[in-house]
Amino acid sequence: MKLVKAVVFDLDGLLVDSEPVWFKVRAKMFQRFGMVWTDDDQKALMGRNTKSWIDYVESKLEGKLSRVEVVNETLEGMVRNYETHKVRVMPGAGHALDYCTERFTLGLASGSPQVLIDAALSANGWAKYFSRILSSDDVPHGKPSPDVYLEVL
Repeated sequence: MKLVKAVVFDLDGLLVDSEPVWFKVRAKMFQRFGMVWTDDDQKALMGRNTKSWIDYVESKLEGKLSRVEVVNETLEGMVRNYETHKVRVMPGAGHALDYCTERFTLGLASGSPQVLIDAALSANGWAKYFSRILSSDDVPHGKPSPDVYLEVL
């Protein structure tokens, strides 16, 4: 009898090293206004859902960009980096997916918005691996709550 039937992967920090790119995109946005995006700012948002990071960035920008502009500029910058393969794939990610897909049903649970999940999967040819893909934006409580993982399971 097979005890493990499914494996749920996270995206950011497990399959891709997106945090340096998130940092670069946000730092560039802040630099335009003579402001600094810090390591502490970045750490405060790691793994958070979209609403949470938008609230934080919008507040820190003190009205220099609208909520819509914050979202559009950030997501467009991230998508562009995925499309041009500037988001590093974590060592062994492809091997882990190949190995697990032969043995288990795979799911993907991510704190990223769906548009970035789609960009990451498309850029790396990974969509084929997953039976269920979900953003924490689509569950009642975003990360660090386990809702997104439980829903995928």
